[in-house]
Amino acid sequence: MASFKIHDSVFDSLQEDFEANSRRTRFFNDPEGWVKYMLDEELWSLQREVADSLIKNKNTAVKAGHGVGKSHLASRLICWWVDTRAPDVFVASTAPSKAQVSQIIWDSIRSCYNKIESRYNTGKIDHKLPGIILGDDTWKINGEIVGSGRKPPDGKVGDSFQGIHRRYVLAIGDESCGLGVDLIDSLGNITTNEGSRRFLIGNPTNPASHFAKIFKEMDHTWSLHTISVLDSPNFTGEPMSVAALESLTGPQFVEDKKLEYGEDSARYKARILGEFAYDIEDSLLTPADVETATTNDLEPAETDKKILGVDVGGHGADRTVLYLNHGGRIEFLESWSGEDVLVSAEKVHKIAKELRADVVNIDAQGLGIGAYEMLVR
Repeated sequence: MASFKIHDSVFDSLQEDFEANSRRTRFFNDPEGWVKYMLDEELWSLQREVADSLIKNKNTAVKAGHGVGKSHLASRLICWWVDTRAPDVFVASTAPSKAQVSQIIWDSIRSCYNKIESRYNTGKIDHKLPGIILGDDTWKINGEIVGSGRKPPDGKVGDSFQGIHRRYVLAIGDESCGLGVDLIDSLGNITTNEGSRRFLIGNPTNPASHFAKIFKEMDHTWSLHTISVLDSPNFTGEPMSVAALESLTGPQFVEDKKLEYGEDSARYKARILGEFAYDIEDSLLTPADVETATTNDLEPAETDKKILGVDVGGHGADRTVLYLNHGGRIEFLESWSGEDVLVSAEKVHKIAKELRADVVNIDAQGLGIGAYEMLVR
């Protein structure tokens, strides 16, 4: 009778396949159970609701107040997705700036990955996450990229995620108020098959954004969710571990914002209640404009014009202020007070020459007209 021996490498491969299939079956539609087993962490009720939506719905959008664990949840869902659906899997995540991609979602993913590895090494769980996560916000399994976090280059948003074709694609947009319609559509273009999902999360700071439009029009193609700070366990008494409660916004923060913003303000509605303040859409500058300006990356090209903006002050406390607009990036340069118009004009002339400014714009009302005439001469 003939006999044969299974080579150790073949056995190991079969064992890995068996374990992978086992955890797919066990946690494929159970992100809450996966989080509890792999990380020994809890999801609170509205986090569970969002996780359940990701299983059942093609598109899920979540607007939320500050510090309710939305990005924390997103990182856990990404790790669950890859672990239970590898190798035919891909996660694409984006945000308005590179810093938001790396420091919010992917730093949390790396923390999750390391915690799971530690739990595996101490025998608390039966497997680690597959593959490796690199410092450039990519996840690889056997040398193949299965996850990527990036901010698309300006002007190339529409085709930024083309070419991704896997059975299970999870496309995530973080801080979604800062994402344009083209980028949100691009995330949808890579999640057209039945096994893939699109997931948007963010603070509702910009009522003029496409993210806001999805909620305002109650778009039926989306499963829509709102998480107020006041819904979290620190306010409802929902049982949670001390560690979980300490990671969520607490009552003192809410009281401070009531005094700082006022309960009827747009910032309170967005940061605490998780609601868009649609009544401020017609404002010249909204809180969302300021937030977008301070959180987006913008690197001017060498060919971009340098434009000085000057508001001329006179004697006393009134100050002359200079800003530089270089390709859309605004930078404070200098300010001074107590100088007459002639001295101020000479200073502006010197700074403009040093910077090789293309244009100097002056507010020529009042004192500015004198500085303007001197600079023209």
